[in-house]
Amino acid sequence: MHHVNRPSEMIRLRVFSFVFLGAAVVAGAGLALERQKMSVLSEAVRELREERDALTRLRAENEKLRATLPSAEILSVWKADHAAVLRLQTQINQARANVEGHEQALAEGRKSM
Repeated sequence: MHHVNRPSEMIRLRVFSFVFLGAAVVAGAGLALERQKMSVLSEAVRELREERDALTRLRAENEKLRATLPSAEILSVWKADHAAVLRLQTQINQARANVEGHEQALAEGRKSM
């Protein structure tokens, strides 16, 4: 009787082996997929760290540049000076026009004499 059970035991052993092999393949595929996901996530983390470092550098540079900006008081003085320069340019242009007008009138007066 032992010989009769032997083929059925072999069949069970083969079925078990195939099931075990199938489970191992599925588990291996799952591990490969997880490894690929980890690789993608690691790359994303690396890129985010690089962006964070760049942002940190830009913030530091921004602070240095802000420190070199003139104060509101100085800007106010510069704006007032600029307005004064514009007024003076207008006055100079008016004075030139007056001088040119007088020179023209004098030249016309000499011609009529």
